[in-house]
Amino acid sequence: MRKRTRKLLCCAAMSVAVPQAGGAYAADSGTDEPDDYPGGTVEEAVDLILAGEAGERGMGMTKMWPQITIPALSNDQINTVVSGNTLRANEAVAHFFDESGKVTGWQVEWNPLPESQWQRCPRVGVAGDEYYLRDDGTCFEMAVEEVNGTWKVSDNKLCTDIRWTEKRQNDCFHLALVIDRVILFNSHGAPHKKQLRLAAGKAFDLVE
Repeated sequence: MRKRTRKLLCCAAMSVAVPQAGGAYAADSGTDEPDDYPGGTVEEAVDLILAGEAGERGMGMTKMWPQITIPALSNDQINTVVSGNTLRANEAVAHFFDESGKVTGWQVEWNPLPESQWQRCPRVGVAGDEYYLRDDGTCFEMAVEEVNGTWKVSDNKLCTDIRWTEKRQNDCFHLALVIDRVILFNSHGAPHKKQLRLAAGKAFDLVE
């Protein structure tokens, strides 16, 4: 059994270097070429993540001080990470990226209940409970919605067109590996919602 290790990120600036057209990184980014992934290769990183390891080689970060640089993944690297795997966060989202280009899974929505039903909420928040009590007393009920859509990789971005209930997400994101998490970045370079875990195959349990 391999020894698991952890690393703590704090007190330093972090930047994401975005690959330019053709897969090369910007000249002033201070990063290596996509094939020279910091700490190893993306394939090694994915193998370690799926094996439950964290903080070891292949995680993609440069040395910490005075600034951490994390390269965004290239087209081929994005395919290596997501194809045939699930990006998920407990009690929030699970999207499986089929090799055929289809996306299936689920998304959690929290729907407010009428005040007459607020008694359903526990007085103290309980992890895994289907109800959530906000500080103002509003009670929300969990709804797990089925997700369907498509995905592709283009211009060093993961592009998805997915739908659930009456909602749709049709957008493209840069991806980066941060220790054992996958983080999506929008076109402005800001992290998109939750950090996600990578799981092999279809991983659709509500909590893993």
